[in-house]
Amino acid sequence: MLITGGAGYIGAHVALEWMVRGEEVLILDNLCNSHRSAIDRICTLAGKRPGFIYGDVRNRRMLDTLLRDYPIDAVVHCA
Repeated sequence: MLITGGAGYIGAHVALEWMVRGEEVLILDNLCNSHRSAIDRICTLAGKRPGFIYGDVRNRRMLDTLLRDYPIDAVVHCA
């Protein structure tokens, strides 16, 4: 599962909930209105670290690469 804006308040809670349910989560965030420490907090609470890509959801080429290179079956857009 790809969560855009996953280091923000809502995105981090969404990521945590899906990780607790056993889902593999990849977070895409440019950290504009968030902080990398949110990823550490998710790790502490879920007991495992989500994947993290520093980037902007507006970068079409990067999104194409992510969707091609990672086993993403769902996207939650929180950015």
